[in-house]
Amino acid sequence: MRTGHCGRCGSVALRIASTTNDDDDDNQSPGASSTSCESSKKTKVFYTPRHEYSAMPPSFLLNLPLELRTQIFSYLSTTPKNRIELVKTSYRGASGPGARHKILPPNEDGGEEIRLSFLRTCKQIYAETKHLLWQHNTLHLESILNPAREGIIEPIIVTGFKHHVQSVQLDIDLLFHKTVSGRLIFGHNLSILANWVTEGHLSSITLAARSMMGSNHLTHRQLEKILSHRRHPIHGLTYYEYLKELQLGTCVHTSLSTIKRRLVIDTGTPNLEATTWCPRQPIRSRCGNPMDMLREVANAWGGRLEVNGLLAYEDGKPIDEDIFLEQADPHQYYYKDDVHLWLMTEVVKEPIDGKHIGDFLLNMDRQSRAEYYRKFEPQLQALKETYGIRRIANLSVEHPEPGMASAHSH
Repeated sequence: MRTGHCGRCGSVALRIASTTNDDDDDNQSPGASSTSCESSKKTKVFYTPRHEYSAMPPSFLLNLPLELRTQIFSYLSTTPKNRIELVKTSYRGASGPGARHKILPPNEDGGEEIRLSFLRTCKQIYAETKHLLWQHNTLHLESILNPAREGIIEPIIVTGFKHHVQSVQLDIDLLFHKTVSGRLIFGHNLSILANWVTEGHLSSITLAARSMMGSNHLTHRQLEKILSHRRHPIHGLTYYEYLKELQLGTCVHTSLSTIKRRLVIDTGTPNLEATTWCPRQPIRSRCGNPMDMLREVANAWGGRLEVNGLLAYEDGKPIDEDIFLEQADPHQYYYKDDVHLWLMTEVVKEPIDGKHIGDFLLNMDRQSRAEYYRKFEPQLQALKETYGIRRIANLSVEHPEPGMASAHSH
């Protein structure tokens, strides 16, 4: 049962039943709602008199301060992790079969479908809330690629949503091992998003590195494979072609260069030995210096490059050059967080809150762990010297392909 203003006559309608399932066009304004006078053939409604003759009391909700109403409507419009997908579904209404897109959080975020039917309650609520869904949520583009995961952004989405979307996330495979057609599709999608900037309100784009199997995180071995591919005489060509697509899509002459850009790499929970807590899978030196790859990607994409929750580069400039640490003998690389978590098990022997220090730290996010490590910096530094673990002194002598180094400097 819903109420709504008639967009033509100004009366208030009370919907009590519907003969069609086509009542969830959530982006429709109240003036075009199926509660209008002309839609009574499809929907059973009763009409109250016009407002000037009505004795109905004002809504309690609309009497609340605007700040409180905004908080309430934002809660209704926001998913647990501020991410949404558009899932295409079909229905059969009075006028025949049709299709619509449900608004859902990604599977890993849980939650239920977000229904925006309350926007049609009245014109005031519509005006106050129509922007909240896109203001507080990031559209996960994987759900609207055709074919799934590696296809183009569906044209119907481009037409229907480009004027509303403010933030998007696009998953990418950093192996960049795909065919030429895959690279062209990738560049095509970037050009579509650039159009969303100029013709709509897109202000933020995130590229999220995903594993080849589609999981949310890259394993250490998958990162090794990426590092190996960029040094391979054949696979490396494809890798640098994809980097050039990133560069061309975000150079200073394109609209994407004017918005916030992030590229996120996450390897998930540290993989440590059960008894010693040593990092189980260091990155072998034959794969190359991982900081070289981060520099190349940062130069091509610009914006923020975040690795395991830590800011590595911003606008092509290094911020945290200790994302990885280097061990001289045997020569290999580790994530700094993995090393510090391991060494903390040697520094702190007593349980904390009844937990082993390792388990205690694993319950924190990486940023919180990094703050906690600072309390023990002298002890950690001494142990790193004992094990021959140090900062990566310099980037290697390798250089990116011609034109890559100055992607955002002109």
